[in-house]
Amino acid sequence: MALQQPHRQSGARASSFGWTAWGDEAADEVVPRGVVHKGYEGGAILPPLMPNEHLSKDRINAMGDKLRALYQSGHSVRQLAENTGYSIQRIRTLLQAAETSMRPRGRTTAATADLFQAAE
Repeated sequence: MALQQPHRQSGARASSFGWTAWGDEAADEVVPRGVVHKGYEGGAILPPLMPNEHLSKDRINAMGDKLRALYQSGHSVRQLAENTGYSIQRIRTLLQAAETSMRPRGRTTAATADLFQAAE
């Protein structure tokens, strides 16, 4: 029978059973204890979809409106795809259906941001 060695973690995000943690980032009563949750409430931002699932017009509009609000608050298309589990193409399609004014692709510089705002 092997002896159990003590476990230590320096700079721990959260304590774990059987481990001694130094530098715990949050007290036990703080949630989410270093775990990343979609929407920060622990649930999905939008409902999960099956690949190639067909959506009703009402559902497209409702989902597009939610995505448009997140996009206009500063989220990127890539961030929306990661947070929802949808493909980038599906995100773009839903944003287009919601008549979202899209930012230029890629990282914006001050010059491209000024050009985009002037065109609106």
